[in-house]
Amino acid sequence: MLIESEFATGVSIGSKEIHGSRCGCLVATINGQRAFVPDPLPRQLDLNSELVLKLDVASHAVANLAGVGETVQNPHLLIRPLTTTLSSKLSDS
Repeated sequence: MLIESEFATGVSIGSKEIHGSRCGCLVATINGQRAFVPDPLPRQLDLNSELVLKLDVASHAVANLAGVGETVQNPHLLIRPLTTTLSSKLSDS
């Protein structure tokens, strides 16, 4: 459950962007706040071989990145640009 005003990336998202979402809804919480509640995940996924291959490639890339991250003396230097890039992409959509 994510608070409406700020997601883990620190990007402010209002109810207009969430209203009508195909993946969840906003619900009232305490003190007039609202929270995003995601829809339940499907019990079964139909994955074709092309999608499975793409997921495998992505998983391998994330593992490689994690390995490289282990060798960086100060990994926090990498986080700020990534957060900025993600914030920019989210605000453009």
